[in-house]
Amino acid sequence: MMLKSIDVLIGLSVVMLVGSFAVTLLTQILTSLANTRGRHLYRGLVDILQHIDPSIERKIAQEISRNVLQNPMLSEVSRRFASVVSREELTTLLLDFAAGTNIRKLTDPALAALRKALEKNGITNPDKTLSNIRDLAFRLEKSNPELANNVRVNTAILHEASSTFVAKINSWFDQTIDRVRLRFASTTHVITLVLALIIAVAVQMDAVGIVNRLYADPALRQSLVEKGKALDANAPAAGSSTGTANAASSGGVVSPASVPPQLNERVLADADVLLGQSGILSASAWQWTWLGGFLPLPVWTSFSFQKLLGVLLSAALLSLGAPFWYDCLKNTLKFRSALAQTDDAQRSERQTTQPLAASDDDSTQSSPAAPKLTEAGDLTAIG
Repeated sequence: MMLKSIDVLIGLSVVMLVGSFAVTLLTQILTSLANTRGRHLYRGLVDILQHIDPSIERKIAQEISRNVLQNPMLSEVSRRFASVVSREELTTLLLDFAAGTNIRKLTDPALAALRKALEKNGITNPDKTLSNIRDLAFRLEKSNPELANNVRVNTAILHEASSTFVAKINSWFDQTIDRVRLRFASTTHVITLVLALIIAVAVQMDAVGIVNRLYADPALRQSLVEKGKALDANAPAAGSSTGTANAASSGGVVSPASVPPQLNERVLADADVLLGQSGILSASAWQWTWLGGFLPLPVWTSFSFQKLLGVLLSAALLSLGAPFWYDCLKNTLKFRSALAQTDDAQRSERQTTQPLAASDDDSTQSSPAAPKLTEAGDLTAIG
């Protein structure tokens, strides 16, 4: 009974792994198209600028931040916000804009506001300060080539631009980026949950019905267990920990990069076997050609309140992400292997012939050799 329950959990993990991989992939595409990470970073830079000089209007701070993140040295695509900026890059770019030497030009009100903010915080000559920073960074590269570039630039900034301006950026940058990361993670979680709900409703992925089907169909259960073993065998051994680490480093945000690439290929290759041919999502004979051809066309006439609850449960399970279900699959397969070995050992022990224990009264009397017992009992006994 225990082994059967474990097999059901493995089958459910395989099904959810396929669905959650689709959710993860769509989430990554949507967040990339919407540039959500860059937009949250843009909001964070606006907050930093207004902390440097509270007199800067938010509209001006937004223009400066927009030009920083759309700078060709940071942005991968023109007119899109960069998703990453370092503390040293922000400092030098603000000085560059204030000096008027950047390829992107600020409007006169924004340029005047930035120069005034720098002057109030100890930078009276942005052009000279930036030139000194670059000269010192170059000398450090010549004298200490083993130093990383960010270390050289940071050292040059601290020596040549020692001011309240640099102190404020260094004090608030890390905390602001942490808040940016949390906001991005929260937004991505909402997007993931919405996409999981859409997919679960669209294909009527009923978690309760899947579990019932797995309990009632030993052939399907065994088939999914074998597919689960194949997925685990074709993924790298460190895939689980790598996926967890990647998700943690991005603020809990799941991405396709969090899942081993061999697993991605295997899931897509076996998708129609896992779901479509088994009919685990629907009783319909028609098959959808969307997403690799493994999602059956749902039967809306059979939709019921019980099925709605199962679909909502499926959406919640899908939103956990592919790395979670891959970890669950790996751990469950390990537990199943250990349980199967224990079960085999116990069965072998029961089937091994055992001597019949002699009673204390007969211990002193000589008697013929005790009959051998097996799991089936003493076949020579007379009823």
